Amino acid sequence: MRNEKGMMMTKIRNKKKKKQKKKKKKKQKKKKKKQKKKKKQKKKKKKKKKKKKKKKKKKKKKKKKDSFIYLPRVHMMLHDIAITDYENDFDLQRIDYQNHRKGLG
Repeated sequence: MRNEKGMMMTKIRNKKKKKQKKKKKKKQKKKKKKQKKKKKQKKKKKKKKKKKKKKKKKKKKKKKKDSFIYLPRVHMMLHDIAITDYENDFDLQRIDYQNHRKGLG
């Protein structure tokens, strides 16, 4: 009698364990499916973003080509002006320093 009761209990326990295992497997499968779905969605989003970015870059390049035209003569004039401005500034600084040394400024 005792032995039979023990056998029944083990059978019941084993059944419960099997059920739990099945549940666990189902949960894992669901989880994997969800993860796969999420990955696919992320990839789709990334592709869309990349496409949008490429379009924007193309527009910018077109603008850059039209905006700046190099004219050597004008460039040289600007260069000369910049040099003279710098020299004038340097001269003024020197004069200020000399006056400072003399006690005038």
